[in-house]
Amino acid sequence: MNEFTRWTALADVESVVHELWSRVNESRPWADKGASLALRQLNLIVLARGGRQAKRASSVLEALAAAFPARAVVMAEQMPGDRVEEPRELLHEAHPLARVTVRCGAPGTVGPPICWEEMVVPVRREDASLLQSYAEPLLLGDLPVVLWVPQEPDCSAQDFRRLADMADRVVLDSAAFDAPIRGLRLVADLVREMAGHRTVGDLSWARLTPWRELVADVFEDPARRDMLDRVETLTVGYGSEVVDSELAAGGEEHLSPAVARALLFCSWMASRLGWVLGGRGWHKEGDVSVLEMRRAGVKMTPGSTILFRLHPHRCLPGEFGGLETVTLEVAGKTSGTPGAVITIKRTPDSGVCSSRLRYEGREVDIRTIDMPLPTEEALLAEELSYVGSDTVFEESLAVAAQLSGLPGSEGLVI
Repeated sequence: MNEFTRWTALADVESVVHELWSRVNESRPWADKGASLALRQLNLIVLARGGRQAKRASSVLEALAAAFPARAVVMAEQMPGDRVEEPRELLHEAHPLARVTVRCGAPGTVGPPICWEEMVVPVRREDASLLQSYAEPLLLGDLPVVLWVPQEPDCSAQDFRRLADMADRVVLDSAAFDAPIRGLRLVADLVREMAGHRTVGDLSWARLTPWRELVADVFEDPARRDMLDRVETLTVGYGSEVVDSELAAGGEEHLSPAVARALLFCSWMASRLGWVLGGRGWHKEGDVSVLEMRRAGVKMTPGSTILFRLHPHRCLPGEFGGLETVTLEVAGKTSGTPGAVITIKRTPDSGVCSSRLRYEGREVDIRTIDMPLPTEEALLAEELSYVGSDTVFEESLAVAAQLSGLPGSEGLVI
């Protein structure tokens, strides 16, 4: 990894970028492979809270560089305790300053390395109304703009609003929200508000991709597709992390963000299969949250309803806190005939996930895959790959937002 960095005033960023590119090409140890490649597919603005989060964002951008080389602009909101080591010779310059970096990865076997640019702008909270004016001159005008906010944004704040107004796509992570169920409604509100102007993505949706693919695989066989019309119960088991300090203090137990992903998964199934609200709201059966749905266009009769069951599994902090099992209970083709059970289960220790069908006294293994915990760069890469709206996500999210506001939904967050 070759890296060239220099602090500068915002007004001088472009000249410093050109200087650093010259230094890259003058000092390159890969001269026999040709000039380094200055590829840029997009402008990526990161609204980071604190120096630690800004560093983490830089690591993610580095891992993404080969697939999504970008001009990255990191607006790093300074938090108490952050240390910004600006050079003394620039202390007289108007603030904020920018740390401009050009990084180059290792050269490939058949060509030069790919290099990319990053501008980190430390900003104060009182600068919120000025972030758009700081970021706009740093962007390349002929490339799309993506705003990535790793933490929960204040959607009414000027910094988020003004940066979002510049973007073609806004990427959030509802799993980072303090209240993940409320976060689903917040993201759904943004999708509606920004429709027609910019698209919105959520890393929590990307976390569900392998689960959605495994369910789809089950019904690739035409002989199984009619089972979709006979689903009676959808149970999603998920990890619920216990926070020791809160329990020790006698406080309430808080579920991990996996409860929101479990609800979003059920909402995806509902949006694809035409399931609509059947009951009045959520109720509890022990630790399990239960909701009655029904098939659209079908009267509330035996066989027309589907039960959603969200089943938490307590685990200690640091243990896997995502989805663990998805179980579909299917009625028989006719009254009195045996039904079927489809189970998709991930083993937290090994990360192996398998789907299995139990039908007519037989068990059939359908598919087994490795499902490691996704990295933040892999999730962000999936969201960056969308050019337009992801209508499946938007429709699933709208259902989740509706279900999360029903009576009894407060039981989903404790």
